[in-house]
Amino acid sequence: MNNKKLTPTRLFVVAFLLCGLMTIQTQAAPGDLDPSFGNGGKVITEFGVGNSSANAAAVQPDGKFVAVGSNRTGNVGGPDTYKFVLSRYNTNGSLDTAFGTGGTVVTAIGNRDNVAFAVAIQSDGKIVAAGYSSNIDTGISFTLVRYNADGSLDTSFGNGGKVITPNNGLFHAVAIQPDGKIIAAGKMFFGGEADGASFALLRYNTNGSLDTSFGTGGIVTTQFSNSK
Repeated sequence: MNNKKLTPTRLFVVAFLLCGLMTIQTQAAPGDLDPSFGNGGKVITEFGVGNSSANAAAVQPDGKFVAVGSNRTGNVGGPDTYKFVLSRYNTNGSLDTAFGTGGTVVTAIGNRDNVAFAVAIQSDGKIVAAGYSSNIDTGISFTLVRYNADGSLDTSFGNGGKVITPNNGLFHAVAIQPDGKIIAAGKMFFGGEADGASFALLRYNTNGSLDTSFGTGGIVTTQFSNSK
C-alpha cells in the first residue's frame, strides 16, 4: 500500500476529480424535465373556455420562443370553430407580457376552422404563422399570417397581415429564405379530403404576394401516390 502523504497539488487534483464526479452524478439525464422551466418543466397556457392545442414552436435569437396552434371557440362545424393562437414565453417559461395581450394573441380568419401548424421567425423579428383557414361555403385554403415583434398584425403583409391562397390545401411547415421570401410546404387535396393529396410548395414575396418565378404562379405540386 502506498502511504505517501498527499501534497497540496495532489489534494487539489483529488478534490477536483471528486467535484467532477459529483457534478456528473447530479446532472439531469437527457430527456428529464427541466425544473427551472415553468412548473417542474411544464407550462400550461389557457386561451379561454374552448380546447387549445400547440402545434409548433420557434426560438428567437434572444432565447424567447413563440408557440402556435389553435383554440376552439364554438361548436364543431359552427362559425369561428377554431382560431389561430400564438404565445411567447421568456426563457424561464413565463409568458412574455410585452407580446400581444399578456403574452398571447388570438386571430380569427375564416368563418370556420383556422389552425396554425408552423411558425418561423424573420431576421427583423417578425413572426410568420402558417396553416389553414376555412369557410363554410368555400372550404379550406393555404394561410399565412405575419405578426410584428409585439404580436400585432403586420398590415404591410397581404390583406391586413393575412394571406389566403384558396387552393384546397394546408401548410405544415414554413421557412424564411435569406432574401426574405417565404416558402411554405403542405398538401393540396385532389378534391375532398378523402380523395388524397399532393405534396405542395408555395413561395411568397416579402409582401405576401405569390412569387410567380417559382413553379407555376408560385406553386409546385408533387404527387407521390393517391393517398394522403
